[in-house]
Amino acid sequence: MLPLRAVINGTGIFQLKEKEPTLINCTAAETTLAVTNGFHSSKKIKLKYQPGCTYFFLANAVIDNVGMLTAAGITLCLFIAYIISGLKLLLLLANLPLLALLYIFFISPKNSIVLKNWVPEKKINH
Repeated sequence: MLPLRAVINGTGIFQLKEKEPTLINCTAAETTLAVTNGFHSSKKIKLKYQPGCTYFFLANAVIDNVGMLTAAGITLCLFIAYIISGLKLLLLLANLPLLALLYIFFISPKNSIVLKNWVPEKKINH
């Protein structure tokens, strides 16, 4: 869908790649972090700089490519079933996935991008 970008202090913009870490160096005493896709943004998180400290975050869009394709596939299957059978209930059900996506994207945009603190697993060498 739309690529996610990290915005640091309202000016620094960093492209986030799916399932890949992005290293962002911040040395200001206080830093504000938000994630956006161009239309919606996550809640801002304030970070205080501490030498030697590393923060890890996960940024997720509620509607990702897999969710979009799944909704489109369900809609298509139900619409084809409606064309074959003529049951109007199937036509109504075919629109529900699209209505759910529209609700998440336009009516409830505050929750469309989630930014949360993450603690990576530490690997122990034996």
